[in-house]
Amino acid sequence: MSLIELKNVSKSYLTEAGEVRALQGIDLSIDSGDMIILSGKSGCGKTTLLNLIGGLDQPSSGEIRIGDKNLCTLSEKERTLFRRREVGTIFQSFNLIPMLTVEENIALPRWLDGFSQEEARPKVESLLQQVELTHRRNHRAHELSGGEQQRVAIARALINSPKVILADEPTGNLDSQTGLQVLSVMTDLNRKQGQTIIIATHSREADALANRIIKLKDGKILR
Repeated sequence: MSLIELKNVSKSYLTEAGEVRALQGIDLSIDSGDMIILSGKSGCGKTTLLNLIGGLDQPSSGEIRIGDKNLCTLSEKERTLFRRREVGTIFQSFNLIPMLTVEENIALPRWLDGFSQEEARPKVESLLQQVELTHRRNHRAHELSGGEQQRVAIARALINSPKVILADEPTGNLDSQTGLQVLSVMTDLNRKQGQTIIIATHSREADALANRIIKLKDGKILR
């Protein structure tokens, strides 16, 4: 059974220049354990599609289901909980909290869910080992390399054991070698742990790692 289902999903925005149709009639099914690459030029709709799947935005029309949830019928509070508990999001700009340490950044979503520092610690310890950052646990973001910051962001995205990981140009601010290292971490998550991962990227190196590539152009999936 599919983990993610989009049926006839469209998204439009009103701007001063008129209506922008970011997505048009998207039908898409993604199985649990898939590693998907969203490919296409800037402006093709990749980020909009990620935002809709992640509950950061709502479609103008159509239906989106993640597991047993219809995202289009959730209240704002329910969507907030959905984003925190069932989706892990990785951004190009890392989005770490500068005044927090590595382990505090990783633990933050857990704390927001009411877990104490002690209760969050076992999962944080496991993730620090997984992304090979135990030795950097007490460092702050500005003391880390770009690749290390992105690995912290990956660990933070995993802290609540989400159904799906969404990554928007996760290697965009990294050099090619560091970008490959970050992609390698994500590939391991998919192949060894069965994590469902959707990556929007221009990186051609990522194509070889995916079991499926979805190409978008002008807000539509190319068939």
